[in-house]
Amino acid sequence: MSTEQIQSKPIPAQKMHSIVFALMGVFGLMALTYPIAMFRVSNMEKFQGYHVKSLTLDYHAGIAEPKTPQK
Repeated sequence: MSTEQIQSKPIPAQKMHSIVFALMGVFGLMALTYPIAMFRVSNMEKFQGYHVKSLTLDYHAGIAEPKTPQK
């Protein structure tokens, strides 16, 4: 068996810049749309009065009781 040496070739700076700028753009879009989505959800009538927006109406103010296993 012979071992091959892997030769790495450096990535040109222009290619690296385009990759970094693309990733920064994706992150920027997520950072921009997250507060917009939170604002829209907080203004929905369905979630008025909730501090946690992901809970359903059944869990508000302890209305829902945990289900007990049936015998």
